[in-house]
Amino acid sequence: MGTPQGITLSETTHPFTFLISEDSDGAGYLSRDQVTIAAGQNFNVGQILGKKAVVASVAELVTAGTNVGTGTLTLASPAVDTAVNGGNYKILFTDATHFLVQDPDLRDIGDGVVGTAFTGKVHFTIAAGGTAFVAGDSFVVNVDETLSAEQFVAWTPTATDGSQKAAAIAAFAVNTTNGLPQQTTVIDAHATVRLADLTFATGATQAQIDQAQRDLAGALIKFR
Repeated sequence: MGTPQGITLSETTHPFTFLISEDSDGAGYLSRDQVTIAAGQNFNVGQILGKKAVVASVAELVTAGTNVGTGTLTLASPAVDTAVNGGNYKILFTDATHFLVQDPDLRDIGDGVVGTAFTGKVHFTIAAGGTAFVAGDSFVVNVDETLSAEQFVAWTPTATDGSQKAAAIAAFAVNTTNGLPQQTTVIDAHATVRLADLTFATGATQAQIDQAQRDLAGALIKFR
């Protein structure tokens, strides 16, 4: 018996539709992970996801000593990237306009220039004041040790909050437009997936899609 005329049957995409094969570590699924989806998301099975750091709190800036320079440091939003660790990040001036940034283990993680945004593990801009900085002037940004878990969002190649790097594939449809984050399962390693069943980003260029595939290939995800 066929479908009656005038009636359209539709079927929602089933979980894991895109998955061809996955690996098990003997105690569970090596290819799968449970993650938190940020609020404001609405996507289907097979959505390529990126992740961004969500910071519980970033302390006020503190001056490490008495600076000669009267310039100010302003945190960006977001103030950190997905690779940040809790602790004190020190900004140390080497001359009037240049500085080094050190992580909590006192390892150099980049250098910057007054008036130009610094976008390493911490994100900020230092503005010059009436009196120039001198070598030895410094700031400290304290990132709270209670840094919350990373949250996943739809992959956005033009973003600057970490979600521009593809990190996982949604195994279930998720809708968090009610403003509440939600736990879900993703594929993020050691798997073979069907490229035709994946959703990248609307308007993404082929070069951006290729880079997303390379990002996921780094986690040993293969495309067929």
